[in-house]
Formats: sequence, C-alpha cells, structure tokens
Amino acid sequence: MTVSVGASLLPSLAGWQVLNRTAEAEKARVMTQPQVAREIEYFKANIGKVQTPADLVKDRRLLAVALEAYGLGADINAQARVRKVLEQGTLDPKALANQLIDPRYKEMAKDFAFDITANLQLQDPKFVQSVVDRYGVAKFESAVGDGNEALRNAMYFQRKIGSITNWYDVLADKGLFAVAKTALSLPDSFSTLDVDRQNEILQSKFKLENFKKPGETDAFIKRYLAINAATTTQAGPTSPALQLLTAMNAPQQSFGLSTETLTALLATQGLR
Repeated sequence: MTVSVGASLLPSLAGWQVLNRTAEAEKARVMTQPQVAREIEYFKANIGKVQTPADLVKDRRLLAVALEAYGLGADINAQARVRKVLEQGTLDPKALANQLIDPRYKEMAKDFAFDITANLQLQDPKFVQSVVDRYGVAKFESAVGDGNEALRNAMYFQRKIGSITNWYDVLADKGLFAVAKTALSLPDSFSTLDVDRQNEILQSKFKLENFKKPGETDAFIKRYLAINAATTTQAGPTSPALQLLTAMNAPQQSFGLSTETLTALLATQGLR
C-alpha cells in the first residue's frame, strides 16, 4: 500500500517532530510532578530493604514502580506471577519468564537477577537509578498517550525496537505490534493466523535488521502515523485534537506535559 502524505496527515507527523524536539525536557518535567516524584522518592528509600521477590510483591508501591518501569503496570494485581518470575529468574529454560509470551517479564527477571545475586542488585545505586529512569520514561509516554495514543505508540516503538531480535517479540508486545500492524498495512484478520504464520509474513514484509540502518526507524514510524491519521476520524470524540485539548484543559488528569508542548501539539492540529 502506497501512502500519500497530504495535508490531512500532517498534524500527526508534525506532532512527532514536536515530541522529538521536546522529549528530554518533558521527561525531566514529568519526573518532577508531585505524584511521580513521591513514588520515585519512596522507591529509592525502600527498595534496598527488599530481601526477596516476596518482599517486593508485598509492597504495592515498590511493585508498581518496578512493573511500570518495564511496561507491565497493568499487571499490578498479578503478584503471584511476578513473584514466581523473579524467583525463578532466566537461567533455567523451564523458568516461567522463559515460557511467557511477553518478553518484558524475561527482561525484568534478568535485570533484577534474584536467581543469581539474591537482592544485591537492589543495593546498587546505578541499578536503582536505571529502574527510576525507566519509570520516568514510562510516565512520560503515558502523559503523551493521554493526548494521543498513536504518538505514545510511536515513542515506545522508537525506544524499544532497536533491542528486538525477532518478530515473535513484536507479536507479543501490544505497543510494538500496534505500530507494525498499521505500518505494514496488515488486516485485522492477521491476528487470527497461527503465530508461526504471522511471523513468516512479518519476516517477508520487513527485515528487523533494517531498523539498524540510519533513518529506517523514523521512516517506519512516520508511515505508521500517516496511515493511522488517514484511518482515524479526526472530528470524532476520540480524535487526537480533542484528546490534546482535553489534556490541556485538565492537566491534572495526565502527568503534566508542559503547556508549551501541549500548545505546540495543538498547533499541529490547527487549534492554536
């Protein structure tokens, strides 16, 4: 499918340019928002007291930061699974983290390394800060998503795709697959196919190693945003423009993108 980027598609692409220009400042801003800052302070003050995975899952605030840092915030009530993943680690091929479809659990288990170092990782200030940084990025992307889900997906894809080595991991990741499905013009029926067949089709359409080439990831994301904009009802109640306007008028419902960035994003929608 050939996409012609006309005037109606420019707002999404312009919004992408705005976010790439302001991302670092906005990440820092989000991390200073009171609710986010409180959770970061609590995590830093208390994560070193954790001795076992059982200790971690018993403290909901610590667990929430850890899970959100790995994009698993929606699984906050799955304490038994999280505990088992962290206890078993990743060395044993039969470990739960290696059996789950979602690769983010394996990444978390490997990083926390309870099976190898017990709780020593949690005593390392560099590791703790790395979790905090990831949590801040997750909150920033969440704030972007309050205004425009497509832009959040684009930012997540940009951040993650470089570490992906096979299409199975893309299929298992909702955010990555949302971008790939649209950019590659896959029909809704694609998801009903056998997963191995899905993998074959994706390999035939686009080689993952291409994302290592300069400009390829950005071009892929722009294709996603263009197609998404072309197939989204811009005047509807869930249009990006109205979502952004809502976020600007009720910033307490997001984690506080700056007025300057929201205004710039709204300008790309022709509302400012």
